[in-house]
Amino acid sequence: MFVTTKGLVLREARYKEADLILTVLTEDRGKLTVKSRGALRKSSRLAAASQALCWSELTLFGNRGRWTANEGVSLEQFLGLREDIGQLALGTYFAELLDTVCAEDVPDAPALQLALN
Repeated sequence: MFVTTKGLVLREARYKEADLILTVLTEDRGKLTVKSRGALRKSSRLAAASQALCWSELTLFGNRGRWTANEGVSLEQFLGLREDIGQLALGTYFAELLDTVCAEDVPDAPALQLALN
């Protein structure tokens, strides 16, 4: 089953050689754990959309309760956060807080709007 959704990447973790495991807070499906294959390669189409603290539009493939990102477009990278270490630390803190508070597969639109604002 293919699903296209917009989401905020809360966390990224390296997996194997060139893959990432992402925690994404989406508009309509809540918090999801997504595998991003080949996101660390130079020629990856998912590299920009798989960065932490990035608002992205992702095309996900779901199979047996697991999600894999097939395509991704970065809609907003919040470059102002990446220029100042204090703002980056605060943004990372809010992402970690949302990861802890939001439940898996439960839509939470107010929390997402709070994070984006």
